[in-house]
Amino acid sequence: MKKERKERIDELLERYFEARATEAEESELRGLLHDGESVDELPAEVRLLFGGLEALSAERMPEPAAGRQILRPAPVRTLMRRISPWWGVAAAAVVAVGVFLCAGWLREPYCYIDGRPVYDREVAMQATAYFDAFATLGSSERMVEDLMETL
Repeated sequence: MKKERKERIDELLERYFEARATEAEESELRGLLHDGESVDELPAEVRLLFGGLEALSAERMPEPAAGRQILRPAPVRTLMRRISPWWGVAAAAVVAVGVFLCAGWLREPYCYIDGRPVYDREVAMQATAYFDAFATLGSSERMVEDLMETL
């Protein structure tokens, strides 16, 4: 009888660890493990596992002492009422300033004049007055070409 009982426990443990045991088989396994005779024959890991599960199932929430109230977390709506609406305004201002600064840092210049970045196209086009000096070089080149042709 003892051998049959050990084989049944081994079979139930195998099904339990493979997650194939039904609820009836699990309750049968618990019943067999509660008997003092078969517990000593089990491996230490199984005794430790089921002993820990038994201890967890026995835990209960403590009752409050007389005159003391259990503190529970406040609902979200209550927390939202406590938060000042000015925090929302401050957060929006921080986001706006961040967007403004990032836009300034991420934009690319249209060109560089005198080593400084120019972002406006019209300002860059007004700076073409610097190129007037090169026009005289072009006229002297034409004069040399004319002289070469005539000679």
